[in-house]
Amino acid sequence: MTETMLDSVEKELETELDFEQKKHAETNKTLKKYERHKELVFQAEEDQKTQQRSQELVERLQSKLKTYKRMKEEGEEQANLNLNNYRKTINELEERADIVEAALCKIHTKNRASFGKGFSSGCASPLAILVRSPILKDK
Repeated sequence: MTETMLDSVEKELETELDFEQKKHAETNKTLKKYERHKELVFQAEEDQKTQQRSQELVERLQSKLKTYKRMKEEGEEQANLNLNNYRKTINELEERADIVEAALCKIHTKNRASFGKGFSSGCASPLAILVRSPILKDK
């Protein structure tokens, strides 16, 4: 072969080599894009799973919160009932104490009339003082 023919073949091969190198570079670029896309898809799936677990946790916590609120309200209702019962009992005890005090005063008045003795403080008996102690006055 002649030198010009060889030069022509050489140029053709160099052109083909350049084309194949560009094609290879483009293929590598496409491969990197594909791998990056694949990573992003995987990360998106993981994020979705994490978000779903978080949502389930939020729902469980909201359910617990609702239960605790209901329990708190029931406890408050029970406490109010107990407080009302306590106040009612105290009022009943005070009424009974008034009745007993009046009865004692009446007895003392009869005794004073009969024997000339008794409490001089206007029917305040030791029992009435005990019944009306500050311990029972807490409302």
